[in-house]
Amino acid sequence: MNVTDEINSKIEIKETITLKESTSESQTSHEDDSSKDSSIHIDSPTCENTQAAVPGGNTSTPAPSAIVDKYELDCVSAALEATVAKLIAAKKHKEADIASQLLVDLHEGKISPRETEQILAKLDRTVVSGSTSANASANANTPRILALAAILVVVIVAGTYFFIRSGAVETSGNSASLTAILSTPIPSATPSTATGKNLLTDGNFRHGTSSWNVRSWAQNVQGADAETALGAFVNGVACLTCRQPDDTMLYQAVKLKPHTEYILSGWIKTQGVRVTQKGGTIGANLAVWDTWELSQSLTGTHDWTRVECPFDSGSRTICEVGARLGHHGSVSVGKAWFKDMKLVEVPPEAPSN
Repeated sequence: MNVTDEINSKIEIKETITLKESTSESQTSHEDDSSKDSSIHIDSPTCENTQAAVPGGNTSTPAPSAIVDKYELDCVSAALEATVAKLIAAKKHKEADIASQLLVDLHEGKISPRETEQILAKLDRTVVSGSTSANASANANTPRILALAAILVVVIVAGTYFFIRSGAVETSGNSASLTAILSTPIPSATPSTATGKNLLTDGNFRHGTSSWNVRSWAQNVQGADAETALGAFVNGVACLTCRQPDDTMLYQAVKLKPHTEYILSGWIKTQGVRVTQKGGTIGANLAVWDTWELSQSLTGTHDWTRVECPFDSGSRTICEVGARLGHHGSVSVGKAWFKDMKLVEVPPEAPSN
């Protein structure tokens, strides 16, 4: 129910009250006439005593019209106060000031309740039209927001596509899986800077196990250790095999310069590599031990793929690097071959991405 309906309802109640008061007044008049008839049989002294019993003579009561005007004034005042609150909430401050002044004029008798009701109806329409225009403005902006969101999605998809097509990893034979591509760390230096002295001893695996060690998380003697012990270094290729879920690594310790950039690189070939640990995604890779510094990860079956693991030594002066099948939280099964592994220092003057 709006304010105008509320005022009309209250006016109907007011008219009902007026009718009842008029009826009551006629009844009272009739009773007074009856009293006058009966007073003929009462002695004069009794009438005088009766009049004297009322102090100050006859008592006066408010006229019915005064009661009605007072009720109408209260109804219109209440409706006007509600309209002021609505205008303030709708941020119609100018109209709210007008309504407030109108309320003052009403109580001071400068304007009648009827005139106030007419102005009040106009102010109510102002509140309704203001909320309607605000909703229309919000609806008009919706297509613009949707268009901007669509453009943003297109830009993200196109950027991802061109990043993958630009050769984020260098592959030979079968292409790497999308998961492996996205898990590739961002290199700190371009591949062209990966030149210089190889800091790994026997990175071509020409001399078997003399310079390399094998670490197995599951201590799987029948897996990686057994494969290595049986001569997995053949024709310059090293092999890691996990017949049971494991995280195994072929590594060697190297000395580093503090706060220097390095690149660990090599070639990986896989056969049936599968991450068995729930939530794991890392298969065959090149890595720095006990860190999250690693190269692109290969799962499944792939031909020879060249990968790189760039990293900064930070405060380290020695670390363990090498070939790995599995990782923290990614125990795996399968077989991976590694060859032509290098660890080179990036010259300080080389540009970084």
